Amino acid sequence: MPNAAAEPSLGHRLRLLLRIIGAIVLVVLIVQQVDFTEFAPILQEADLLACLVSAFFIIAVRLAMALRLQRAAQQFDLFPGYHAAFAILMSSSLAGFVLPGGIAQDAVRGVQLNSLFNKPVAALSAMLLDKYFGIVAILPVGVAALLVVGDTLPDALNWAFYLALAGATFATVFAKRISTQVLPALKLPDRLNRLFVVMANNIGLSRSFTELLGLSLVIQVLRCLSIVALFYAFNVGIDPLLGFVYVPIVVIVIIAPISIGGLGVREGILLALFLPLGADPERLVLVGVASLLIELATSLPGLWYVLRGLPEATQAQPAKLSGQR
Repeated sequence: MPNAAAEPSLGHRLRLLLRIIGAIVLVVLIVQQVDFTEFAPILQEADLLACLVSAFFIIAVRLAMALRLQRAAQQFDLFPGYHAAFAILMSSSLAGFVLPGGIAQDAVRGVQLNSLFNKPVAALSAMLLDKYFGIVAILPVGVAALLVVGDTLPDALNWAFYLALAGATFATVFAKRISTQVLPALKLPDRLNRLFVVMANNIGLSRSFTELLGLSLVIQVLRCLSIVALFYAFNVGIDPLLGFVYVPIVVIVIIAPISIGGLGVREGILLALFLPLGADPERLVLVGVASLLIELATSLPGLWYVLRGLPEATQAQPAKLSGQR
């Protein structure tokens, strides 16, 4: 038994080491692209109002994400009040900056839901459903943006978006068949199997599906508008609507455990996407840094819940939506 307990600890340390190395490599590559002496004049001429507008959009994102988490939990007979869902959202968002890996905050949400209701399978399912809507809603936003600005980007990127949307649609429509006929033979990780089971049982033409998808679309549009505001704030020299292309990519890539808290990921993607279009590298890096600082600042209220604990868990009169077809 001691050996079994020690091995996961070693694996965790190795994964952490790889993420630290990944963050260092990303930062080094970014530093090679920029001239730090240019930062001061750019910051002096930056539009502070646009930065505040960006922060306002992210605050709205937090509020809407808490509502989506509450509604997702209700599908599995977990009925946190909005205050409890907001507390889970804020404290887990803060954890995303502290814990390694791109899915740390999602794991924290599942753990916190389970701590309130002691239903591990339901808590995991709620976390996965919430994550599913967060990912699937960003793809149509990106594709819609490509219809406007796609001619300025490489064809390969356009096709990647179209294929990703087609793949997500296929996986959603055939989730039940995949979960019962395909996955058992593949012997994939339990969490991935559980995701398709959750999709098969909870995706369909219902009031709950419409509400969760609608909330997710609003969240992703607001997130994109936050980046558009920063493009204006730092006058990056490209069409600000390209922010609607950047956000879907960073939302998906940042899930991969290649850094700590997404350090360097945002800036690296901005440089890779928009340097070929003639954007200023220093301004792009400042957009990434400002985005990170805004995300961190709007997560700080989560520290209150980390120190004081979560509020009351349940609503007085819960109303599960999944049965309303």
